[in-house]
Amino acid sequence: MLTSPFTPDELARYAEVAIGHCLDLRPGELVVLNHEPEHRPLAVALAQAAFRRGLRVDAQVQDPLLVRAELDLADEEVLGAVAPWRLARSLARTEGDAAAVLVDGEGDPHALDGCDPGRITLRARRYGAAQAELYQRIGANRDASLILAYPTAAWARRVYPELPADEAQRALAVDVLDFARIGAGDGPGDGALRRHLAMLEERAAVANGLALRELRFHGPGTDLRVRLTEDAAWGHARETNAFGRTTVANLPTEEIYTSPAASATEGTMRCTMPLIQDRRPYEELRAEFRGGRLVRLDARTDEQRDELLARLDVDEGGRRLGEVALVDSASRIGRRGRMYWNVLLDENQACHVALGLGLGWCRRDGDRTEDLNVSRVHIDVVIGSPDVEVTGTTASGATVPLITDGTWRPS
Repeated sequence: MLTSPFTPDELARYAEVAIGHCLDLRPGELVVLNHEPEHRPLAVALAQAAFRRGLRVDAQVQDPLLVRAELDLADEEVLGAVAPWRLARSLARTEGDAAAVLVDGEGDPHALDGCDPGRITLRARRYGAAQAELYQRIGANRDASLILAYPTAAWARRVYPELPADEAQRALAVDVLDFARIGAGDGPGDGALRRHLAMLEERAAVANGLALRELRFHGPGTDLRVRLTEDAAWGHARETNAFGRTTVANLPTEEIYTSPAASATEGTMRCTMPLIQDRRPYEELRAEFRGGRLVRLDARTDEQRDELLARLDVDEGGRRLGEVALVDSASRIGRRGRMYWNVLLDENQACHVALGLGLGWCRRDGDRTEDLNVSRVHIDVVIGSPDVEVTGTTASGATVPLITDGTWRPS
């Protein structure tokens, strides 16, 4: 049986907060649970918390070594094929009476090392095409899902290479709980998390009250102008979907975000952290936008650049922005000053943008207005740091400091 870096009490509390606070389900409704083999202790705790509330659970183990076998051995014509029952399962979270819980944290970050990059890209593109309806429903605000982290042994060794293996995993477990506002210093229950989400809600309300029409990110290697539509709406991780269900999408979370005008991003940006996407690193990323479209991308190697572009070029929207998010130095994750090699944690360290899918609920009336990006990809990259200032331009033409010296300025 797998041991866990969490204590039994910590596992129970983590699972209860995930099921009881972050989801909005009624007795008899469904939790669609996705996890890797090493996540089993948390998966069991999540199932227990769900069953105690009268929910149903459908669990599926995602094993990266099975993906490796497919990439190495599958005939090309079946590579990336998705069975109809798997498509139906993935759509269940968009039916109003179900929610997905996705446990993140690579158990074997090197599982795909040495695989043919072309086959990796082909599989990803076919899988994305098969899931086109899911992306449409997510964009239409029908989704109910939560992503949360589990500190696997291999991931912990990468984050804390200076520590013995067991100490590294425990250190990462303590970080995960602290970032979720349910750590040892946060008191009993979920009060600290509720206060944090209320702060983000207030910050989003302030941003909406400013009637911003443009954001400018300016710092070393970055001078990016992101246009916002007149009906742009700022949100945060606790959102109410089209069925009236309120879900916390990410645990932890530090961001407020909106979807920009897809046709109007201009300038250059330098990614301040590596991107980890499907176990593949993309480092030293630099990009240029004209007329809303990515026209130049550089990376540490030509192979990384070409592979990332192939991931983006699944459709016309892959090279346009679908999200812009503001995170200041109050982020508990950013204050650690440590690279976590994980999108869920690292995107919540500093400001970021996402290439691809735009979000329908980031419009004031909840509809997909004309200049909202449409895509089957959504890839977040971090562009913020204490050296990157963010200013906004309002509908009246006034310039408003948003983040300077790493600090959120509006009140």
